[in-house]
Amino acid sequence: ERMGDVVQAVDTAADYDDKKLWDILIKHAHSNPEAMAPLLTRLDELERRGSGQVGRDSGHKALLPDARPANIIRKLPPSTPVRKDIASAIDSTLRSMALAEGMWESCSRLSNKEVRTRKQAIIATNNRGSLVAPAARQCTVCSRCIVQPPPGDDAVIIGMLPVPDSA
Repeated sequence: ERMGDVVQAVDTAADYDDKKLWDILIKHAHSNPEAMAPLLTRLDELERRGSGQVGRDSGHKALLPDARPANIIRKLPPSTPVRKDIASAIDSTLRSMALAEGMWESCSRLSNKEVRTRKQAIIATNNRGSLVAPAARQCTVCSRCIVQPPPGDDAVIIGMLPVPDSA
């Protein structure tokens, strides 16, 4: 309130990442509707910063949950006057939320599809029997001719088995 500049106050609160400072700023915006539009607009900008490219981190801390535009909109009292500038800020925030939700759903579907495909490949691989070389008629485990009986000592057979990779 003393600063007068909501954008600068939001930047200061984001830099200090202090819950009490955010609470004061949000209460001020709730009691002064003219501060709500710049608050929501700046918070939306801060929430999207650094997200222009995949895998690119801006190095800034994420906003506190209470300071996210969506949470501020949810906490608006029903009697809040909806001015044109507030309506456009709310619309922008809701569009960002819809885009984020759509991206999450798409990524989730792709991830589930990939997991399903890999599971099917593993099951198909494990359903096969042991390979027998018909030309040589040799066992792939012990390299003996198939018509010969297996070695009598179990330790010899166990020693011939491949050692599983420890992960």
